[in-house]
Amino acid sequence: MGGYNKKKQIALIRLIHLHNSGQPYCHPMKKPAIRLYGKGSAITDYDSLHRRAKSKQITQVTMLHLVDVARERGAKDRVQGYWNTYQCQNNLIVVDGRIRAPLCRSWFCPYCCVVRKAELINKY
Repeated sequence: MGGYNKKKQIALIRLIHLHNSGQPYCHPMKKPAIRLYGKGSAITDYDSLHRRAKSKQITQVTMLHLVDVARERGAKDRVQGYWNTYQCQNNLIVVDGRIRAPLCRSWFCPYCCVVRKAELINKY
């Protein structure tokens, strides 16, 4: 029983430390929460999934070429941005029968630009 109380004390100390540091708490065994935007695509909508896959393939090929060009020119900040775009939409998450994924939100990502344009149109 003494070991259980010790574990509770250590956990409480960690929570107090995190609270005082101002950082959000994340359980050490769990991954941090991911923010998802939009409604997503229905799993049964083949056309939508096909368009998403085709766009992803074109984006990845383009970004690999742009990474090579940026490395040749020594633009390190661009290289990181291109890699973020390359990895955009890599992890698909299924929520309530709809496919969703986190966005990179970069200006040269075709998928994120489409989402950004739709958001601007809806705001208008």
